[in-house]
Amino acid sequence: MVDIITNAQVRANATVEKVESQKIALINTVEGLEIRNDDDLALGVEILADFKKRYKYIEEDRKTIVDPINQALKVINGKYKPAKDFLEKLIKKLDQEKITPYSVEQINLKRVEAERIQQVEFDRKAAEAQKLADKATDQGSELAKEFVEDIEAEALKIADQEVVVNKTVRTETATNTLRARWVCEVTDSKKVPRQYCEPVNRLLTEAVKNGLREIDGCIIKEVYSSTTR
Repeated sequence: MVDIITNAQVRANATVEKVESQKIALINTVEGLEIRNDDDLALGVEILADFKKRYKYIEEDRKTIVDPINQALKVINGKYKPAKDFLEKLIKKLDQEKITPYSVEQINLKRVEAERIQQVEFDRKAAEAQKLADKATDQGSELAKEFVEDIEAEALKIADQEVVVNKTVRTETATNTLRARWVCEVTDSKKVPRQYCEPVNRLLTEAVKNGLREIDGCIIKEVYSSTTR
């Protein structure tokens, strides 16, 4: 395989060098061409055809090298695929049907406990703030009132905190960590807010090809491209 790659690189370098050595001349040909009449146009078409022939030659030369390699890789990958598919099924089954359900159950238990502790801390802060608030009302202390506001703010922060619980299992040979993440699953595409959608250019272009000439939010116009053989 190493010899094949080396020979392919040598051949590719030789083919590319044919273009590299003529780069300046080819650029000057394009830059110097001015199309002012039909004769100039015919010359431009001939030059364009020549460039396309060069391109086609390079592409065909490339394919003669890479196609056999790609075919060999396809065969090799095919040899590995059954074993990979078999192990992948076992991995998914063990992970999704055994390990993850148990880990999620443990995480939920930890989350309930963490939320309980969070609520206890919130209640403690709220009670402390209320006690000071009552005292501040009796004494009319502005400083005490400000302190109460600070404690109330801390209590609200505690209430707003999202409880995040992860579960990690470590053995001598492996480590498994289960983390929660938020995802969005579309259940009714018609109800999804417009700001979360984007136009599908392929569908718009197909509609224009089929004769549609007015689409809100779009400019429909003709664009031209030439074909040279």
